[in-house]
Amino acid sequence: MLPLSGDFSQLVNHVNSLLTLYDDSMSKEDKLKIITSCYALEIFLTEKEAGQLKNKELFDWMIRVGNILYDSLCYYNCYHFIKNKKTHEFLLQDAYSCLDESFDKVCKLPTFSRLLKLPCEKDDSDISILFQFFHDKAPELEKIYKDVLAQHKLFRFPFFNDNLQFFEGVHYMDYWNQSSYVFLKPNFNQLYQFTSLVHELGHAYNSKKTYQNMPFYQQWRSCCGGLFSEVFSIYYEQMFLEYCASNAENKDVALLNLISYYDSYINFLDDTIRLSQVRDQALLYSVKDDYVEEEFLLNDFACSPIYGYGFLFANYLLEHPEEFPKFLKFEHKDFNYDTLVKNGFTKDNLTKSLVKRFEKNFDKY
Repeated sequence: MLPLSGDFSQLVNHVNSLLTLYDDSMSKEDKLKIITSCYALEIFLTEKEAGQLKNKELFDWMIRVGNILYDSLCYYNCYHFIKNKKTHEFLLQDAYSCLDESFDKVCKLPTFSRLLKLPCEKDDSDISILFQFFHDKAPELEKIYKDVLAQHKLFRFPFFNDNLQFFEGVHYMDYWNQSSYVFLKPNFNQLYQFTSLVHELGHAYNSKKTYQNMPFYQQWRSCCGGLFSEVFSIYYEQMFLEYCASNAENKDVALLNLISYYDSYINFLDDTIRLSQVRDQALLYSVKDDYVEEEFLLNDFACSPIYGYGFLFANYLLEHPEEFPKFLKFEHKDFNYDTLVKNGFTKDNLTKSLVKRFEKNFDKY
């Protein structure tokens, strides 16, 4: 079982330290680092804890500024999604169609038709499977995990917050101190919770690896709906699920987690294609005015494309890990299909890698 902390007083102390540091003489970039750090943590503070802040007025101002900044960056990224929506549809349609067909065939196999009928099964897998995975596949994540534990920055979700009900985990990057916090939802399925941890550690690794030498504003923009912001996290998530399918003691739970994972991310691909088919004005309204039209809101944009593209590119990189340096060249830049093609990330290559990886995982059944 993961040692999740429920003591949020540390977060109050952290916010207080940021409020104390804030000074009008700071550079604009340093101010933004503190503002967005406070903004990201606001969701975890109860009204009682917020009352313990040393400068509530400054904190409230930071939250307002952070919200404006977040919305403007989501609007910017949504604009670029719309600008390239025909390309997104062209790029993703074959990947979705081919994988969905293969997925349907696998679900009809005796092994998986049986598993999919099972109720949610409690799993009490020992944490040793996590450390085996770190040792065999991802030693870089083990170091981050140990750092998070040593700094007491692994938390359970606060049960009082309805805004977190749809999340299994959250990674928060303290941009001022360049350190990570990880929040996880307790789960009776231990393998599933370990998977959520690995996903969030993937974000932490990405932040550490690629953000340190990047201007802050570019870092923050890439987090607010940047198309490739989920690639690292999904890359490690799938790697762990595949590892468990071969090495976990409870094979039923491991395989069910893997097939459920594919089901979720195939839906993200489908949702992204549907978003690319919505008329421009509806998408813009959904971001700018929270206006409901054709069932799409800001949350749809901030969710489906980044997970759909994260899934697609994670599979390509799992099949071609040697291509990571090329991916890093455009990871935080605006979407440009010519750049993808130039670096070998063509529609055909992405689709073939996605289906090939799926077949590797399930052909033996």
